[in-house]
Amino acid sequence: MTRKKIKLAFITNDAARNAAYKKRKKVMVKKLRDLIILCGVEACVVIYPPGSDSQLEAWPSTVVARNLFSEYKRRIVGRS
Repeated sequence: MTRKKIKLAFITNDAARNAAYKKRKKVMVKKLRDLIILCGVEACVVIYPPGSDSQLEAWPSTVVARNLFSEYKRRIVGRS
């Protein structure tokens, strides 16, 4: 059975938008956790929450995300 098609549009209701954001964030983190466990890779997710004054969120932590990005940059620059 297929799911019905949804329209991609800005959610005007603040409460509904925040609920959708939290739900999508939870699903994203769960999928990343599964990927890390099943594939044995190091990964992180960086999420910019709604609102211009909000700080970015990283999972599992900002320290891990910074380390992974610096390792990635080191490997990419090392190839050139």
